[in-house]
Amino acid sequence: MKKKELIEAIQARIDERELEPSFDMEMIEDICFELEQSGVLKDFEIKQRSSADGTDGWLQVEYWSKKLRHSVIVDYDFLDTAETAEEIADALLQTEKEVNEVKEILGE
Repeated sequence: MKKKELIEAIQARIDERELEPSFDMEMIEDICFELEQSGVLKDFEIKQRSSADGTDGWLQVEYWSKKLRHSVIVDYDFLDTAETAEEIADALLQTEKEVNEVKEILGE
């Protein structure tokens, strides 16, 4: 992914939905889901998870390993809040690097 294109894709989703310039976990997950559906994010998903009693929530990064035929959790603590599209893009670009490292370790 290229940073400029990623920022533009995120900003387009923000503009379409007329979102405020401050994002919580739910909004970040929705934006990431839309990026996945449009093919901008390809190798991983951002999923909102919560504790059994529902008192704690977080975004985690999951990568589907074809070799293992299981999901690999790459990060339990993805961005919880963001102020700008660039902040989300930076987190996604860092995540892409981490996913690529996992893929390399697994030989994928």
